[in-house]
Formats: sequence, structure tokens, C-alpha cells
Amino acid sequence: MVNKSYQARIQSIDLLRGMAIILMALDHAREFFGTTQFDVTDLSQTSAALFLTRWITHFCAPIFILLTGVSAYLYSGKTTRLHLAGFLFKRGLWLILLELTVITFSWKFTLDNTVVLQVIWALGWSMIVLAGAVWLPRRWLLVFSLLVIVGHNFFDNVVFSADTLGGKLWHLLHIFSDVPFGNTIASIYYPLIPWIAVATLGYCMGPWFALTSVSRSKRFFWLGVGCLLFFIVLRFLNIYGDSYTWEMQARGPIYSLLSFIAVTKYPPSLLYLALTFGLAFMCWPLLEKWRGMSSSIVLTYGKVALFFYLIHLLLLHIGAILYSHIVLDYPGGWWSHTPWVLQPTPWPEHYQFSLGLVYGAWLVLLLVSYPLCRAYKNYKSKHTYNWLRYL
Repeated sequence: MVNKSYQARIQSIDLLRGMAIILMALDHAREFFGTTQFDVTDLSQTSAALFLTRWITHFCAPIFILLTGVSAYLYSGKTTRLHLAGFLFKRGLWLILLELTVITFSWKFTLDNTVVLQVIWALGWSMIVLAGAVWLPRRWLLVFSLLVIVGHNFFDNVVFSADTLGGKLWHLLHIFSDVPFGNTIASIYYPLIPWIAVATLGYCMGPWFALTSVSRSKRFFWLGVGCLLFFIVLRFLNIYGDSYTWEMQARGPIYSLLSFIAVTKYPPSLLYLALTFGLAFMCWPLLEKWRGMSSSIVLTYGKVALFFYLIHLLLLHIGAILYSHIVLDYPGGWWSHTPWVLQPTPWPEHYQFSLGLVYGAWLVLLLVSYPLCRAYKNYKSKHTYNWLRYL
């Protein structure tokens, strides 16, 4: 029998994962239904509402990858270390394969010589590294995690030519870029440093889930406060931790504040992680107490996160094509302004950006996907097929 405190721990983890994936869907709805001809974080052109719509989704990837490490630790209590390492290695390979095939196709709806390396790619490699890291003492992993997370920004200006094997490897590890590998072009959105260290940090935090709910909440809350204060001080000094320095903005104090919280995601800077973890950890006491219908809905998404990830891209892309044909009387695909589109389709004359459309598409996506996720969650709870652990 699983004790009640263990069930509560799992619920708080799934709630946080569910919140993250719901926010992630908002960002992807914006990609398909609210594309713009400027960077939405460009404070000289964006609006505060559009900037914050993008900014709020910064919390997703750090939460996913941190909880990967936490979940690995919790699973270690139910199996042997050898079995855990084998499972992490195989699931990591499976996630990488999904990123290179199904997920890349879902973004593009074309078969060409480009692949998109995003969060599932980083998750896959994090699991593979964890497969070896679980054999090491946790204190070693904690030191490694903190050194990489805190110190990797020292290498922001280190650049090697992508023409050499070593240069290609460095791009995969730490540079947001497009890199040719023979006839294939890899769009590297998620360089692996420091994401792997985020996963190992999550593994090191696993023992916190043996504490009572009250003790665990206090630890997360005060850790969050510490991370946020660390962010504020270091950000104000403008000396380290992010390649983008904040400035007072001519458009007024609101945009100056937005500049202060505008942090680098690709790759995730020290300040990016301090800010996102700080705010997320401070919310942990609320997660421990969250109950009711709303928590049940969020839990559903959190328990089938990979399934939702796979179907939501297909639903968004199909929906965007239908919207373009029916409302704009224009072929789909014009919204793709990303590096893998070598010859993008001109934009339709009648298209006008609407943040309301973005949020509407997001809500429709959640309404359509929820019964699918609920059905899969129920199926998964009633069956013990081995393949279900990989989806």
C-alpha cells in the first residue's frame, strides 16, 4: 500500500507539472495563431500584455526538467539502481527519437532535411545523463549541478566554428543556433547546458519528498525567496548571470520593469533559472493544499504530460491551417518565421495580430484535449503494459 503522504507528494508534483504544460500550450498557441513580424520580447515594439504572455511561459521548461530529476529519485525508491538506470537510458533515447521524428514533423508538416531540437530533446539527454549519475553520491551531483548552473554564463562569449566536429558539439551544448550535420540542419533551441544540471539538481532534491507536507512547503518557500532575492540583487547590478542587460526604457516605468525581468532562455541563463525557480518554489505551499475540481483538471494534464505534448502540437497545427483556409482564405504555413523555413510563404493581406485570438485558440485547445487526456489517464491507470511507462 502507498501511504497518504506519498500520494500527497505525487499530487503536488503532478499539479506543478500540469500547470507548466498548460502554460506551455499558451506559448505554442501564440506561435500558430499570433505570430508577429517582430520579436515579442523586443521592448521597443511589443506591448506589455504580449510580452507577459510570452514571459509567463518561461516557467515551463525549468519545471519539466527539474521534475524529471525529482521523479527519477522517487522511482529509485521502488526499484533497483540498475533497473532505474536502464529505464532512464531507454526512455531518454525514446524521447530523443520522438523529437527528431514525430515532434519535428508536427511543427512543420513537411518532410525535409531539418530537425528541431527543443525541450523533449533536452529531457531525453537529461535522462541519459541521469542514468549514469544515479550511481554517484548525491553530494557530488549537487556540487556539479550548482557549478554548471551558476558558472555556465562565463562561457557565453565562447564561440567555435560549426564547421568542425568540436564546434558542432559546442553548439549542441551551449549555443542557440542552426548547425549543419552533413545534409541535415539542426535547429538547436535547447542546448544541453545547463538543462542537464537542472535535472541532476532535481534528483538531489528528491529526499525533500520524504518530509512532511509542512516541512517540505517551508523548505521550498524559503528556497524560492532566496532564489528571488538572489535574482533581484544580481540583476540590479547588471554584472553577471545573463547576456541581456536591463535598461531604463523610454516608454516608461512599466517597460523598465519588463526589461528587468527579461531574461535569456536559449540557453537558460543563471538569472532565468533563479527567477523561474524562485517564483515556482514560493508557490509550493499552495500546491500542497490545492484541492477541488480545478486541481483535478490540472492533475489530469500533469499525469499524461508527454501524451498531451504530442497531441497538442498536431491539434494546434491542424487548427491553424483550418483557420487560415476558412477565415483568411489563404494557405497554411505562412506563420512559420522560424529558421527551418527556407522560403516562407508571404503573409495574408487580411491577417491582423490579435492577442484575443491567441487566448481563444489556447482555451479551445484545452477544451478539445482534456477529454482525450482524461481517457488516456484512465486507460493508463487500468493497464500495466510496459509501453505505457514511455508515453
